[in-house]
Amino acid sequence: MKSSQSQVVNFPEEDESMGEMSITCLGPDVNVPPSPFLALHTYSKDQLSTIALDCLGEYLSDSAVSILSQTFIEIEDPVATSIGFYSSFQLPCTLSIHFSSVPVEHLDTLEDQLFDVLRKVAKDGIDMERMKTVIETGKSRYVLMVERSPANCLSHKLINEALYGSLDGKTLREEVQDLPYYDQLLSWTSDQWVALLKR
Repeated sequence: MKSSQSQVVNFPEEDESMGEMSITCLGPDVNVPPSPFLALHTYSKDQLSTIALDCLGEYLSDSAVSILSQTFIEIEDPVATSIGFYSSFQLPCTLSIHFSSVPVEHLDTLEDQLFDVLRKVAKDGIDMERMKTVIETGKSRYVLMVERSPANCLSHKLINEALYGSLDGKTLREEVQDLPYYDQLLSWTSDQWVALLKR
């Protein structure tokens, strides 16, 4: 894709004063082939980056204290009622931010406002105390998910491995060992998080 594209999708709704907006960007390559001449099943996966992107999305959008909630929801005249961050680690990786119940008069300007906020985060840096809380919460949620529904958790990882993993099983071993990556992210600096945001 050489340039950004916008598409308006009309949908019948009783309340036409509100709309939804989803902004999707191509993310960094997390499924990376070592050589363009090798087969699909020689891909390696940057598991650290996939977990870091999820943590960054949570930092930006989850809870009332997040920068996106403070800018667009927790204000006198809210621009949205909820904001969600979604990542899809396919080929290519995509990152989406979804705004719900946006007054129609804000739909045309919301994308520019979002990127202004992201540029401000990149300039000001990351609140490392809050990021530490986000990482620790993400780690706890992952452990709870594995304990409560291991079949769902492992089936997702196995499907991803079948589609993008290496035939020798190396990527599967990395895929199922998430906990050390959360620990590694706790040592990241604000500059490393900003570099990830800019990727």
